Amino acid sequence: MIRIVTDGTACLSYSLATQMGVRVVPVTYSVAGRLYHESYLDNSGEAERLIAENPGKCLTSHPPVTVFADVFRNLTKDGDEVLCLVISSRLSGTFSSATIASRDIESVRVAVVDSLTTAGGLTLLLKYARALIDRGLTLDEVVRGVEAKRGAIGITFSVNDMSSLRKSGRLGDVRQSIGNVLNVRPILTLAEGAIMAQGVSRGDTQTVKALLDHVPAGAKDIVVHHLGYKYDPAAVMHLLRERFPDAQVTAWPLGSTLRIHLGAGFIVIAWMTE
Repeated sequence: MIRIVTDGTACLSYSLATQMGVRVVPVTYSVAGRLYHESYLDNSGEAERLIAENPGKCLTSHPPVTVFADVFRNLTKDGDEVLCLVISSRLSGTFSSATIASRDIESVRVAVVDSLTTAGGLTLLLKYARALIDRGLTLDEVVRGVEAKRGAIGITFSVNDMSSLRKSGRLGDVRQSIGNVLNVRPILTLAEGAIMAQGVSRGDTQTVKALLDHVPAGAKDIVVHHLGYKYDPAAVMHLLRERFPDAQVTAWPLGSTLRIHLGAGFIVIAWMTE
């Protein structure tokens, strides 16, 4: 049997993770010096309120090598294999931790794959991996299939304020001036695992339109993440369903770790094409 492992940034509920047969390794964040472990969306408690009340006092960290090693040993001890699919290595050290752990336990039954995405994009890739496993493919075949599918996964997003993203250190070559002007929103994408700037828009309506324009015509599975008063998720989903009538469009929150990096308000659209 091939077991699937991911990290808390996949933003899975406990029921969905159970349904998909996915083991979630928690990521860690702290608010005002107090430590929290994030695994499933439905165990976040009052995290949203605490994060909002403590701006500038929130930190995140990826899972340590030892946690991944323990999970891998537990899952392979009876002969099972493991596909570990985690957040982009250009956004987090999670992939590095998982890779080192797989080497430490010296097991050929563990394959660690860099998803080059996160959040809804990671969830969609996990669903694809589950489908390949259910078809009876070998671990090597599943790895090749998932790596080939990464190019069909996309994310576009905008934030109300760039301060949190800048503080995170994950903006790469994005110009420092983007997002500093009142009512101007950055249009960002995740490309080859890194955040890329795609220009700016003015006002909420134009921002949503610009984001929708980045979703390709072949999108078949679309996920919307939302936080803050700037955008109505129901309206965004309605627009997506109008433009992509054959696509499955769903919405759910982001986990605390990603909310810390995106700030107090954002809209994220993730998709997978055929």
